[in-house]
Amino acid sequence: MFPWFPNPFYNRHIVIRLNKNKVGVFFTRKIFFYVYDSNKLKKEKFDFTLKGEKVTNSDKKAFFKQCELVSHGKFSHKTKNSIVFPKTKELFEGVIKWDNSIALLLKDRFLIFSQNGKYLTSINYPKILRARTFSDYNARPENIFVKDKYLYVLNEDNCIEIFNLKF
Repeated sequence: MFPWFPNPFYNRHIVIRLNKNKVGVFFTRKIFFYVYDSNKLKKEKFDFTLKGEKVTNSDKKAFFKQCELVSHGKFSHKTKNSIVFPKTKELFEGVIKWDNSIALLLKDRFLIFSQNGKYLTSINYPKILRARTFSDYNARPENIFVKDKYLYVLNEDNCIEIFNLKF
């Protein structure tokens, strides 16, 4: 693989602080997470399953189109064939703290679960937010905050947008 190419749909890790002495480490292509507590690393499993979407030819074309747009050039078939795509996309896009729970950010909703991996509920994004993806907002997990049924998103213009979550 060519070193300047990003790895498509790779297994990113996300670290969030669960409480004062506990940190969670999440992997976007696995259905488990690690909890670092009292100098010990413990593997936790979600008590629900997530299915990854299959990587399609249009996903591959979009990936190369973006790479060519950034590099201002066309890539040969040899270069394109050297890129290995996984069979499925990432299971979720990010993780945020949700009161005393945790939320996985999917494309259209939050999956809320407890700090020990027990599924609690699912909440759809507000309609106005579903019209755009989180990537349109440049919304990495550190740019998203939930408090008192309101979703705060720091957008690409460094303005905070507030959405009322109905649940």
